[in-house]
This record gives sequence, C-alpha cells and structure tokens, in this order.
Amino acid sequence: MYAFKIKSTGSPGRFWPELDYKDVYIQLLSDRNALIAASKGSISEQQAAIFSRSLPTKSKTFRQEDLPALCHLDYLLNGREYGSKRRRAAPLFDHVVVDEAQDISPLEFLLMYRYSRDKSFTILGDIGQYLLEHRGIPNWREVKNMFTKESVRRWDARISYRATRELTTYANRILKIVAPNLPKAIPYKRHGEKPVLIRSKSYAEMISAIVNDVRSVREKDVQTIAVLCRTTKEASKLQKRLVKEGIEDAVLLDKYQSSLAQIVVASIYQTKGIEYDAVILTNARKNNYPNTPIHSRLLYIAVTRAAHRLHIHWFGTLADVLVDPALLPKTKRTKARKKPKREKKTKSG
Repeated sequence: MYAFKIKSTGSPGRFWPELDYKDVYIQLLSDRNALIAASKGSISEQQAAIFSRSLPTKSKTFRQEDLPALCHLDYLLNGREYGSKRRRAAPLFDHVVVDEAQDISPLEFLLMYRYSRDKSFTILGDIGQYLLEHRGIPNWREVKNMFTKESVRRWDARISYRATRELTTYANRILKIVAPNLPKAIPYKRHGEKPVLIRSKSYAEMISAIVNDVRSVREKDVQTIAVLCRTTKEASKLQKRLVKEGIEDAVLLDKYQSSLAQIVVASIYQTKGIEYDAVILTNARKNNYPNTPIHSRLLYIAVTRAAHRLHIHWFGTLADVLVDPALLPKTKRTKARKKPKREKKTKSG
C-alpha cells in the first residue's frame, strides 16, 4: 500500500474534487517502489531509477515525451473526455490518418483512439525506420492490440515508386540486416546510377571530397541535394565549410529553413519522411556508426532518402551495414619488383 499527498484543484464544495494530475505524475514516477508495484513487474528497478532522475521538480516543465502520459492520467483521474460535464468537450474525429506511425508511441495511439468517434483509422509507417523505444513502436502488434473490437485490415505497400531500382536494391540489402523479418521493397522498373562509395585516406581528405562531390552533383540534372550527417553538430560544421568553399546556397536544415532548398545539410533524423533527388551521406565510417541496431537503422533511413543518386563518403573502415563488395572501390596494388637473380659462383680450377 502506498500513499500519495495529492493537491486538489477543485472547489471545497465539490463531492469529488479534480486532482492535480501533474503532481500525481511526478509523485508516482519518483517513488520507485510504487512505480514497480503499479507496473506489475514490467518496469525494473533500473528503469524506475531512470524515471526518477529525469522528472521535473518544482518547475513542472515537462518534455514532449511526458505529454501523452499526462493527458491519459488526467483522463483517468478527472474524466476529461468528450461529453464530460466537468470540462468543455474535446474534439471528436470521424477519421484519423497517421503517417510515420513507427514514431508514434502506444500511449499516443491510445489517446487518438479515445477521441475518435467511430474508431476509423488509416495508419501508414515503416517499422524498418523505428529508432527510439520511448517515441515509437517496434512492431504492428502494438497498434493492433488496441483495436480488439474493430475490424482491422493490413496491406503491405511494397512497390518502391520513389527510388530507382539500383537504390531500392541497395536499401533492401541493408533492411535485411536491420530487420530481417520485414518484407522487402519491390523495385520499380526505373534504372539509374548505382550507389557510389567514396573512400578517403583522412578526415581532411574526406571533407575535400565531399565539397567536390557537392559541386559535381549540383551540375547534373537534380533539383534537391541532401548532405546528411549523424548529428546536427556535424551538419552545422560541414555547412559552414561548404559556404566557405563557395557553395553559398547550402542551408542548414532547421525549423527556420525550408526542407526543399536545393542544397540542404542536416542530420539524418531531421530528414525522416523527406525525399531528395540526390543524397550525399558523410562520415559513414564504423567509428561514427558502430554496429548497433539504432545506428544501423539510422543508416537505413539515410539511404532511403535518395530518389536518384546516393553517394557515401568515409575514411578508415566503412560501417558494416553499408558494405557491399560489388560497390566498394578497388584498392590499387603495386606489383613487387622481382629481385635480380644472383649469378652462381664457379670454382676456379
């Protein structure tokens, strides 16, 4: 049995006053024993400790990840839903369309489900692009389990109309490693350039190669170019270098810049859901993308942003998931010089 001190927000004359769901949320997640007991063992002691360290204190400044839980808790404690006399009516949706569903958490789906009139949904997504455990779903069962009373139909949209056959084939190779149980895309009969893998000897040489590559690609018949990096810090540094080298229309993708500028420099995560005629993936070495599920999926997202051209730059060792022996540049081997034969010495008689 665990007791909480809960602040009431209702008037003294109400029979059942409204509860401050924000206080309840903080108290619950900061009490490890209560959290473990309430979860019926699905949350470990280590996870409970992480929750308690990440919670806001007096300021009650919550993060985006907290909002679905807060809304659901308010519903459970205070009955705030459509038709409730204690609150103004929330909007009802006749039909809900969800795109990039792999980035929607089960709790967010539950909220949309609760506020939909006829439980009518169209849900689109690519589980292969699932990245963060606290922000998405690893499989479609997470969503289907909420529609136990409804008729659910599923289709696999497998034909890849966006990318060329060569790029789709390469992306399928990566998807087979990232998520072997997922169905692979069926390439459309539109051919183009094979993915180009460009190896450099050092970081400085790689940056110079990227600058030259951007210049070369922009001269071809492409409308949009994305120069992709692992982090926004890398992207900011590279964008400044491109501008310094005379590519002044290279813009850093953020909330103030259009994603459809001709040359965009961005982190891979920022370009989810966006496509470009050409993608230049930078610093794709193994040290930058270790062999972990999240880094492999990040690279899968990067290569699937390209519609016509994909150029990959690295120095050192290429990230494992990107290796394709048929595409790797051949190393030049110098033939060893043959040593001259020694003349046999003859004994003088």
